[in-house]
Amino acid sequence: MTATSTVTVNALPDTEGVTMCLDAATHLYRLLARYNWCLACPDEFRQRWGMFWPKLRWCERALVRLCLAAQGYRRVGHKLRTNSPIEGMDVSEFHRPQRIPAHVEEEFNRVLGTFYASLMTVVEIEDLWASEFPRVVAEVGVDLRTWFLNPEDFVPWAVFGRVRRSLRARAWSATDAQHAAATLAGALHGRLYEKERERCGH
Repeated sequence: MTATSTVTVNALPDTEGVTMCLDAATHLYRLLARYNWCLACPDEFRQRWGMFWPKLRWCERALVRLCLAAQGYRRVGHKLRTNSPIEGMDVSEFHRPQRIPAHVEEEFNRVLGTFYASLMTVVEIEDLWASEFPRVVAEVGVDLRTWFLNPEDFVPWAVFGRVRRSLRARAWSATDAQHAAATLAGALHGRLYEKERERCGH
């Protein structure tokens, strides 16, 4: 296999498998191996967990959480049985931390976006924002559907960046654009998390 190969991973609940590039699958496997490593020694759990979970990117935490749900676990704290995406790979050092490469983060966001796009429609997002932040939506003054053209656009962090760039292009100040983007993205993140918990049976 090469780094550009694709593999099927049981990474999302209610799906038979998700196709991702080998680099992304390998990174996810490393995360799960490190997750299991944290649970392997109860006396050292707090220290190990503190060196692991807080240091992850948002997309890494989300995908680990969804992997747990895909395996039938409702919350963090259960050890996972995992298989290496590369047959015969030496996994003895897989619990060691590794920073997520940019192309793997993009792949994670694509996978997460596909999942989140199945949880909410653009109309539901518009209704959420209009009901909770009517003034902000009125001031934005753009067709919000243009911000959700692809599945990865549903990822809250992507929403934050897209909204901020859109408002800056409309001559909003950097501070106002960032505040509005954080407000809208934060509300979407909260609602998606609620729906994720419902889907996963939490």
